[in-house]
Amino acid sequence: MNREELTLATLGNNNRIPTWDNPRITHELEVKSLSLDFGEPEGSVFFRQKIDELRSGLTPGLVEVADLLLKGYQSARIAKIRKTEQMTAKKQIKSIYIHHDINRHEQLLALVTTEFVDSHINSFLKSMNTNELSPTELQVLKSILKGKNNEIISKELFTTVIGIKDQVGILLKKIKLKSKVEVLTSFIEFLKNIETQVSDIPNNM
Repeated sequence: MNREELTLATLGNNNRIPTWDNPRITHELEVKSLSLDFGEPEGSVFFRQKIDELRSGLTPGLVEVADLLLKGYQSARIAKIRKTEQMTAKKQIKSIYIHHDINRHEQLLALVTTEFVDSHINSFLKSMNTNELSPTELQVLKSILKGKNNEIISKELFTTVIGIKDQVGILLKKIKLKSKVEVLTSFIEFLKNIETQVSDIPNNM
């Protein structure tokens, strides 16, 4: 659904959409709230396609929640922005997870990032002025950007989960980020703000 279609769908009922738990209770959703920096993603057509795929099949309200999740926001902040209860935000997030057959925030973000990791990891690190990662740390970073949890990463690298936790902690300090979610959202922002050349588009597009 493009931005114009989303606007029309949202404004079709006197500028109102139903809240999550009670269709009789509605709240105003201003057109400006639809502009969440992901309405018209910059970069390649393939990147825009990934955003569209993530939004596909979601109601306008859930599209807004999904866009906020792409920014790295958690349920409390989403509830505050959308002027609803945190429990409502949690239910909406859960509904998005079920729709995509996932169960973690990192997995949702990875729906956008995974296809770009191998082709853009070096330019991403360069943009962050980081070139001190060891081969193992680089592999851990790639795995994070593909939405893998510590258990899966530990099996792939033939080490322990505790060992991977330590590696993640060291990695986050080096790239000056606080969490895996922040790593993923930073990569999404990087992808959004670059002009992707045709040669950079993955071959399995």
